[in-house]
Amino acid sequence: MTTTQDRPAPPGIGAELRYGTYEEALTYVGRESAPVEGDVEVNWATIRHYCAAIHDGNPSYWDPEVAQQTWGGLVAPPAMLMSWTIELPWKPGDFTPAPLVMGDVPLPGSSIVNVSNDTTHERPLRVGEKVAARVRIESVSPQKTTRVGTGHFITTLTTFTVEDEVVATQENTLFRFDLAASENTETSTA
Repeated sequence: MTTTQDRPAPPGIGAELRYGTYEEALTYVGRESAPVEGDVEVNWATIRHYCAAIHDGNPSYWDPEVAQQTWGGLVAPPAMLMSWTIELPWKPGDFTPAPLVMGDVPLPGSSIVNVSNDTTHERPLRVGEKVAARVRIESVSPQKTTRVGTGHFITTLTTFTVEDEVVATQENTLFRFDLAASENTETSTA
């Protein structure tokens, strides 16, 4: 493929992918998204639903007095970090959600699988805060062959902020490959 073209993602991916060459993808390294602020502020109701679903009885999430003494107020579990930056999938009026930054990198391959995620939290998120995320493309690997197929690894760095304060950073790597081509792949080098 020599030119970039946009196509809808296959069913189940939930994002549109940009198609192109590795050389085109390299021009995206260093690009950074505009900050995207989540539609929902950190709130106790969502925290309780999450903690109930995973049976997390930590009093910092359930007991306002304990949370006040320990943290200065109710806080969110660290695993909920991305929950607060997700845009609603639909809103009334003329609305288009922000594109998936990793999906905007022009590459061959219509399948993606997350490979690794490393998050550093600077402090807990407190009830009432609005969290924003800015994503930067850190690297795109040359073509690699793995057990699932042949494709490219995309690494991003997301910076999470409350107002101008950095509250967390997250390095994420995913593998983008062509599922149809990988069905006959038997070699593994990664």
